[in-house]
Amino acid sequence: MFLFLICLLGMALRSALLWTNRSFWFDEWASIAVAQHPLSQGIKICALDTHPPLYFVLLRLSAVLFEFKEWAFRLPSLAAGILLLVFVALLANRLFGKKVALLSAYFVAISPYFIHLSYEIRNHGLPILFYAAGSFLFFKMIEGSDRKRWQWSYALTACAALYTVHFAWFWLTGILGLHFFLSRNEENAKKALKIQALVLCLGIPELCLLAYNVLHRDEIRGYNLASLHKIAIAAKEIVFVYWNILVGSRFYMHWSSSIFSAMRSSVFFWLSLTLFLLASVSIVYEFSMIFKKQKSLFYFLIFICFVPVFLVSLINTNRLDARYFSFAALFLILIFSKSLIDSHSKKSRIALIVLTTLVSLNGFVYLAQTHVDPMHRDDYQEMTRYVLTHAKKNDLVFISSPVVNYYSKKLGIASQAVLTEDLGAWTRSKASHIERIWITGGTPLTSCFFKELADRMEALGFVPELKFIDFGGEDNNTGLNVFKNQAFSKK
Repeated sequence: MFLFLICLLGMALRSALLWTNRSFWFDEWASIAVAQHPLSQGIKICALDTHPPLYFVLLRLSAVLFEFKEWAFRLPSLAAGILLLVFVALLANRLFGKKVALLSAYFVAISPYFIHLSYEIRNHGLPILFYAAGSFLFFKMIEGSDRKRWQWSYALTACAALYTVHFAWFWLTGILGLHFFLSRNEENAKKALKIQALVLCLGIPELCLLAYNVLHRDEIRGYNLASLHKIAIAAKEIVFVYWNILVGSRFYMHWSSSIFSAMRSSVFFWLSLTLFLLASVSIVYEFSMIFKKQKSLFYFLIFICFVPVFLVSLINTNRLDARYFSFAALFLILIFSKSLIDSHSKKSRIALIVLTTLVSLNGFVYLAQTHVDPMHRDDYQEMTRYVLTHAKKNDLVFISSPVVNYYSKKLGIASQAVLTEDLGAWTRSKASHIERIWITGGTPLTSCFFKELADRMEALGFVPELKFIDFGGEDNNTGLNVFKNQAFSKK
């Protein structure tokens, strides 16, 4: 009964975000673009990108089935987020008992981190369902009862995780290590080793895809922690990963000025900081208790929760994003819940549950109120609105067709300007008929990346008319530069 109510709460919070007027961000547009291609072509695109294809196959099926509506794109992540609550309870019950199961499911239901994964049109919300389900099925498999059913279920779930996101290899490595450790003393675990061999064989194509992406990405091959500055950045990003997991993205800050501003103005910052510190201490203490009682489980949890984060920090801090480490988030929540249940002080337990609830609900309100992605902040909707309302008849707008078509229909604003995705052809053949060129998704003209384009515009008789207009986003994906044709203004 309690689990049913918790699932209803989680479903309500996740479904409520469907009614918010949030702009897609850059990576969500990339997912939508893949989903608009036929399955065979979409899989080829994924093979050349950095992600396995399973999520995008499900996204394509959902989009086609429900006529490419916005909620249809969010449905795979939403469904995974709701089903996750059930498997979190099953896994926690198997490892730590019924009370921990209910508390873990409750924390996942209200967690801003897990709610955000259930809303985003990316392949980060789906694998965590496979991690929870796969971990539960693994423990059932090595128990020995009705072994074949659990073996095949585990194998399918593990392969699904691998073909959804590359980071699933960290989770599978942890599972394999635990399995080998248990197989030394348990006959049932030894008999089930062959299913792990099957999973590894089925995962070879995905492993080849992962190796190809790693070897051909300059940001990985050329990265090193040779300077103290990079070490400091890595340490900061590691803290942010665990902050986001435990308290959400409300104060997921990248600049010291933002931190000082929050310290001066927000009570919820101090509540979040208090929760983060208390939860961290509780988790560390619970790890020490697990070490005394179940060393094999302890080593598994240490690997899952910490090793991947620190390993990635040595390779490429750009990938220190909490969304990639959802397998760590899953088990950290279970351990935190167990630490509260095991607490000898009832008042402390209640106080931490209340504090977690307050911080989580505040984080949910923040997610519901913000009209952009809370971390990346790309605001394609406002950028497109500005272009559609200000670009005139003789102007040329360089913009992605799916973006402008979607928001033009949603906002009910028709474009007066000419729209193109091929800027080079227009500027060469029809420059004399263009009054202004609007370039979306750019960076400030002072940047090295944009200087070449500015010089090119100047050679064609176009000069900057306005200062760079920034619509948010760390990578200037929703920046706007406007160039004016000097010859046109003289006519």
